[in-house]
Amino acid sequence: MTDARPVHISTPAEGVLLVAIDRPHARNAINDEVARLVAEAMDRLDTDDTLRAGILTGNGPGFSAGLDLKAFLDGETGEHPERGFAGLVRRPPRKPLIAAVEGFALAGGLEITLACDLIVAARDAPGHPGGQARARRRRRRAPAPAAATPSQRRRATGPHR
Repeated sequence: MTDARPVHISTPAEGVLLVAIDRPHARNAINDEVARLVAEAMDRLDTDDTLRAGILTGNGPGFSAGLDLKAFLDGETGEHPERGFAGLVRRPPRKPLIAAVEGFALAGGLEITLACDLIVAARDAPGHPGGQARARRRRRRAPAPAAATPSQRRRATGPHR
């Protein structure tokens, strides 16, 4: 199934860029087209001086299930050549980016949220680090290095030799 518009971009308030992944039938899974469109939105956020921050969200029952496995079988990786997975994980925008999470953020979807500067999660976001109880506990101690995704650990520690 081809999505008419898998990513919606708008400016709901002055200085704010809203980027909404709109593939609810695929649980907002990331394919190459979504990665390209998100990367274009992040480029706009970086270059447009009237924008001060961005919000990334998913339409439908959840934020994102990560990589679109059906597209992966067709050879797609969900990677943008410069910005990485989902068009932002390797090189996020220079301006603040907020992940607005309702419902699930699984696998690569969680990695997308971790690439953002701030996670605002609804109470129904299961197991998400932005959840209320976990946020209260986390303030008391430093984050553990094991909490990073594999690609973030590689970026921080370098490739294994």
